[in-house]
Amino acid sequence: MEVEIVSRVTIKPSSPTPHNLNIHKLSFLDQISYIKYSPAIYFYPSSGKTTPNVQSKRLYLLKESLSKTLTKYYPFAGRFRDEHSIDCSDQGAEFVEAQINCSLSDVLEQPPHSEEFQKLLPIEVESTSASSSFLLAIQVSFFQCGGMAIATKVASPSVPKPTSAEAITALLWKCAITAARSIRSVSTSIGNRAINLRKILSPNLPDSATGSFLAYVATHINIGELDLQTLVCQLRNVMQEYKRKEGESLLGYKDVEIEGEGDDVHFFSCSSLVGIPTFDADFGWGKPIWWTFVRLMLPNTAFIMSRREGDELEVFVWLSEEEMAIFERNKELLAFATLNPSILDSGMNKDSKL
Repeated sequence: MEVEIVSRVTIKPSSPTPHNLNIHKLSFLDQISYIKYSPAIYFYPSSGKTTPNVQSKRLYLLKESLSKTLTKYYPFAGRFRDEHSIDCSDQGAEFVEAQINCSLSDVLEQPPHSEEFQKLLPIEVESTSASSSFLLAIQVSFFQCGGMAIATKVASPSVPKPTSAEAITALLWKCAITAARSIRSVSTSIGNRAINLRKILSPNLPDSATGSFLAYVATHINIGELDLQTLVCQLRNVMQEYKRKEGESLLGYKDVEIEGEGDDVHFFSCSSLVGIPTFDADFGWGKPIWWTFVRLMLPNTAFIMSRREGDELEVFVWLSEEEMAIFERNKELLAFATLNPSILDSGMNKDSKL
């Protein structure tokens, strides 16, 4: 796959940011987070209809909507001023147009972890420019078939009715522990999950609040307690206790990093994005057929995501090569999961045309 960059422009907010909002102070959670880009790509099939100037019309619509959106979420049009704040002087977000020399189906036939997806990003995955350059970058790529991709770079007793996220997290965690124990000595494992603080703080934060409103909740498990029922119970109890405290322990993630440094301590992070309306990103030509993160390079990490249709869920897991080889052969995992399913099967329907 070859990518031709047609243009790079800077999109600024449609209305200037008021002077009293020119400095956006970062929350404590933002200040202790790593400054790096979080890449995601949305894929849209061709409508199958021949429409004059369809690419130019879509580009105009996307640029206009981005400009209006930046007025509401003005920090994303700014630049980091220092480690504590953002200069919101409407510097703008980067918008890249690209042409691809193949069809969308050629790309989606690649495995989800293929490095080909990185070519669709506006900035390299491992770029460190986030601290000094654009806070938001978008690349719109058009395929020869008429399809397109939009890439952006900017968590004991029986358990009554465990949620799908709880059950899958417990299964993934158990299989990850088993893989780690096959290679080294492990006495304790720490399971880390992201939680959305918007809904548990009192009063609740609005959905439009800007910043990293995520906290990390750690669950400790002794290896001798390694059964799914116990894991699910522990996960639920710890989460409920955290919610009762309404996020008082904001230093939890830092504590987990310190406690997880021992040679016999295993660390695993699993975040659920189930329920987040990622497939509602409809700009007028239909919803995306698939979306994905691109090589986040986070060891011992998993993300649980909804698929476009049906009740099945999609999971991305990052482990060391040695542990992954063992993880993928786990019979308990294989009883519930299909490894590396075809992207085309998960995202397409019979009427879709690439």
